[in-house]
Amino acid sequence: MAESAVPSRIILRLSERADAWLESHIGLLATLALVAGFIVRVIVARGPYLIGDEALDYLLVNQGSALEAYRASLTNAHPPLYYFVLFYWRFQMSQFDCGKYEMARTRGYEWMFTSENFAPILARMEKQFGWRRGQPIWLAQVAEMRLDAAVLARFGADPNKEFGQNISVTRLRAP
Repeated sequence: MAESAVPSRIILRLSERADAWLESHIGLLATLALVAGFIVRVIVARGPYLIGDEALDYLLVNQGSALEAYRASLTNAHPPLYYFVLFYWRFQMSQFDCGKYEMARTRGYEWMFTSENFAPILARMEKQFGWRRGQPIWLAQVAEMRLDAAVLARFGADPNKEFGQNISVTRLRAP
């Protein structure tokens, strides 16, 4: 058997020095790891509004029925009761009062209006919320792609009020 080129005493001394240094600096290393993790989390938080787990929960809950939500929930580790609560909670939040204004939101999969789907969505919401013909409605759009003025004009829309780069609020009338 060939002997090692580096004497074992040198390796032993280096190992002891490394152990001693790590023991005396363990607090510093833990602090650096926490700070690095915090910086990474802040950078990630500046990105999309939903983290992966939240986005998955959103997709699993926004089903056509409670049974479909249950079936979708079987692919995840959370218990089905968690998804039933989220599924029924979204109905409670679809219409609420905000001062003298009544607020309503579309269903989860109707978040982006197009010239093809806007009229049917508005008609469904009119029936669901009991809006009267000609009643003023405020439409808030928070997206890169917004309805063009020609589509909104068919519903008696006032000019958009722009806020920032991709937020607009438009007053229109129930069909």
